[in-house]
Amino acid sequence: MGLKEAYQEKIEAELQEWNARINELKARAANAKADAKIDLYNRTDILRAKLEAAQAKLQELKQGGAEKWDEIRLALDKDLDYLKTTWESTRPQREHFQEQIEAQIKEWATKINEMTDKAQQAAADIKARMSKEILEMRDLKDEVKRKLTDLKAAGDEKWESMKADTERGLDDLKKRWDDFKAKYL
Repeated sequence: MGLKEAYQEKIEAELQEWNARINELKARAANAKADAKIDLYNRTDILRAKLEAAQAKLQELKQGGAEKWDEIRLALDKDLDYLKTTWESTRPQREHFQEQIEAQIKEWATKINEMTDKAQQAAADIKARMSKEILEMRDLKDEVKRKLTDLKAAGDEKWESMKADTERGLDDLKKRWDDFKAKYL
């Protein structure tokens, strides 16, 4: 398989992934409340147009000769970047916030696991104190995770207050982490 074919295969896979994302967004729109439904359908239309433009460029790439390959490939890459940018810019604040919190929860889980490993190597008295504080941080992280689950299910009227509550939970976890680092690291 040559470079051109491998690139085409990669782009086809990306376009299929984008198509699936857009279809999922459209399905969510069908089940949304009226104002959210309008927003989601508008996003779907914008993204579908960008996807179709990229698909047309891919067909042009497949049919084009080697002399236009670089030019079309660069244009296609630009279309895909634009599709990603459009996705990000049209994504509602709520969805973006939830993804950020999920990423932070994963980061905290990793940090807590690393500290658990370090605590196992500490002297017995320090190990006991570290383990207690790590357990408390793990509980805080789990509480933030529960708050995120509640936030995802919340209606628009409760979302802002639940968002603030989730942010406070992360702030508490960070303060505990900073305190932990000052004591043991």
